[in-house]
Amino acid sequence: MRVIAGIVRPDKGEVYIDDKLVNEVPPEHRNVAYFPQTYALFPHMTVLENVSYGLIIRGMDKEGANARALRILELVGLDERADSYPNELSGGMQQRVALARALATPSDILLLDEPLSALDAILRIELRFELRRMVKELNLTVIHVTHDQETALAISDRTVILRKGRIEQIGTPIEVFETPANIYVANFIGEMNFIPGVVVDLENRYLVVDIGGVLVRAKRALGRCEKGKVVLAIRPENLVVKDEEINKENWLSGIIDIASFSAGVYRYEILLKNGFRMIYKEPFSFIKTGFHKGDKVSVYLDPERIITYPYPAKGLRGVLVIE
Repeated sequence: MRVIAGIVRPDKGEVYIDDKLVNEVPPEHRNVAYFPQTYALFPHMTVLENVSYGLIIRGMDKEGANARALRILELVGLDERADSYPNELSGGMQQRVALARALATPSDILLLDEPLSALDAILRIELRFELRRMVKELNLTVIHVTHDQETALAISDRTVILRKGRIEQIGTPIEVFETPANIYVANFIGEMNFIPGVVVDLENRYLVVDIGGVLVRAKRALGRCEKGKVVLAIRPENLVVKDEEINKENWLSGIIDIASFSAGVYRYEILLKNGFRMIYKEPFSFIKTGFHKGDKVSVYLDPERIITYPYPAKGLRGVLVIE
């Protein structure tokens, strides 16, 4: 983001804004607003003065700058604290002032570095949707860097997954969540069950995979995983779990090992008879009280919801570690 803003010169490569090469364009002429993780408010200025400062130095008259600043402060819920100083605000409020300052500047691009990280959980959820609404209302192009996967998926139009400075996948939030490009992305975005296996047969639309002595069918991945060792991946919410013995294709027997409840969702860890462990999630329902530790269950792996990846050369464990 500092390279895009012009604060840091790139060692190699080129930066284009609106199809214009800007490598040699100084930061003040790029029309880019940058919200750093350390938001550094001016301690001697009021909230209103902090937000209007960037507008005034760009040539806007004080009355117009204050009017726009108050409008943005209203959007972030701080218009009543316009006359306060930063040391009179909580950390979350200070972060919202810094966000308002970035939003107030009439820029082509807004760069946000973890803008919600200092907020408490409830306010972070509320403000993530407010941020998306504000950005759309102000017609801004935004690059938002975050380690919070829920925030990234909830507010983005396009999501970019980076690993060690390299792009692993670009797509809509649904594309990234439903069809991860590789094991790293699958593990990074939400919880995922991974089961190693060996392809033992090929059918028209499915692979037949041996997972610990049990055969399951999985949708064929075009052009890959046609033989040898593979990794089957399926999300916890895509499993079907019944509290009865079911001896049918793609049903596996197991026992509930850990049961927990959080934010309206039951989460279970199931120890399968073939030795693998799987996570299952289901929404809370007043009709059903959920499973309990020790319950015998059957788990269904829908062949259409299974994603098949080649077995990694360095082994499964090393690839799944988020670095």
